[in-house]
Amino acid sequence: MGLRRYIEAVDSLEPMLQVGEVVEIAGLIVESAGPVVAIGDFCEIRPPGGRPVRAQVVGFRNGRVLSMPLEETGGLRLGDRVVARRGAASIPVGPGLLGRVLDGFGRPMDHGPAIEATAARDLFGAPPGPLDREHITRPLVTGIRVLDSLLPVGQGQRIGIFGELLGQNFNGDLAIETEIPGAVDLTHATSAEW
Repeated sequence: MGLRRYIEAVDSLEPMLQVGEVVEIAGLIVESAGPVVAIGDFCEIRPPGGRPVRAQVVGFRNGRVLSMPLEETGGLRLGDRVVARRGAASIPVGPGLLGRVLDGFGRPMDHGPAIEATAARDLFGAPPGPLDREHITRPLVTGIRVLDSLLPVGQGQRIGIFGELLGQNFNGDLAIETEIPGAVDLTHATSAEW
């Protein structure tokens, strides 16, 4: 029983590191010769004597890997090692995660004990289908009367509100114009078209 956790840890290890080398840094893009990665994979840029900088692969150009650093890039230079971190696209989860404060990489920020995970979840997992989701039953009051009356929102619902700001009227309220797909523009219509 006690060995299962260790066996799973050994199974998740990468026996061979995929390594490359920084050949150019331009703005926020780090170009490297290698490692063998795919778009969306995470890498670690390791300057000698410095702290590693995490980066995500965003593209390729002329056989080179283009990465976007996710942390401060101070101290990076040509020739630094770039190591592929394929397992970095998952986050440990479990009951020990409840109530904890995490940074964008899933590391604890609250100075509490290490998180004891029971499983790992992909950061980019496929979302559940719309019919498999839990039904929305409780309304969410936004405090914006136009939305609450014409477009009620439920807790847990995904919505997108798109509009164009026209200006302000005399009492300081903002006027928003929206386009509704399939709606008919009646501003220049004759009474016969109504």
